[in-house]
Amino acid sequence: MNITVNIALTRKPSASYTLFKGLRHGVNRHFGNQQLPDIRITWPEIKIKPKHLQAFCRICDIQVEKTLPPLYFFSLAYPCMLRLIGQASFPFSMFKVLNTRTYTVMYQAISPDRALSVAVTTGACRHVMKGIEFDLHSGVTAGDDLLWENSSTFFVRGKSINESVVENEDRMPALTGGDTIGTWYLPAKNRFQFGRLSGDSNGLHYNAWYAQLSGFERDFAQPLRVASKCIDMVAPPIHMPLVLDLRYKGPVYYAHQLSLSYQSVSDIHRFDLYCQGNPRPCICGQMTSGPKMLEKHVCNDLVSHLA
Repeated sequence: MNITVNIALTRKPSASYTLFKGLRHGVNRHFGNQQLPDIRITWPEIKIKPKHLQAFCRICDIQVEKTLPPLYFFSLAYPCMLRLIGQASFPFSMFKVLNTRTYTVMYQAISPDRALSVAVTTGACRHVMKGIEFDLHSGVTAGDDLLWENSSTFFVRGKSINESVVENEDRMPALTGGDTIGTWYLPAKNRFQFGRLSGDSNGLHYNAWYAQLSGFERDFAQPLRVASKCIDMVAPPIHMPLVLDLRYKGPVYYAHQLSLSYQSVSDIHRFDLYCQGNPRPCICGQMTSGPKMLEKHVCNDLVSHLA
């Protein structure tokens, strides 16, 4: 029987309490079925704090505009995602999951003075090569208006225990013939601060020693931090709705040189972010905008999940 859990928050989830819950419920959890428990977390009546928005834009090295950046809403949704994953009934440990894709639809430009509400729910779970993938769905609303919607895919490495293994979805191959439109150095600064701003305070993103113990070269940036700058660099005149597909393929290390490759075909804008020392892109992204693009790209499982 599927488990139904409804959690209504009155403020931003505490990162330390979320970490405590994750540790308390175990690091090596893994339930065998392909169905996630039915969990829904809501956080209503959120007021955007100007200092929070300004700090987010400053660390991401993007301009503060009259409307909210497309990825800013992850700073509201991600703490709720971690709280959901930290629930005792959730089959996978937050310390074992890896975010591999975010598929986002932003339906209209959103002013920072609007009161917003966030909801996060569990989605599908499937056995794939080398492990399991699952989806979490997020939505941002103002009153009855759905403003922003996202499906985030996470991967859990391990041996599949189910014979019904599906192939991993298309991983968006690297660009061929793209132009390098920018290079920059990613300093090892504001790492812990951005963890607090974004809600992703995993030590891999601010502690080089811990990251090395985990098998990485050193600590690396949250994808949200560097992808925001990529979008800011390639953004053409945007017509809502905006559809943004990001694939996370490798760590973007601090104290490394980064380069951005870009190619535009009609209304489809593709970009790849490279990190020094890695010949393959670490982040592959595709951005489209306008009503016709939404009709072409919207996923069926992004419809009415948060109603």
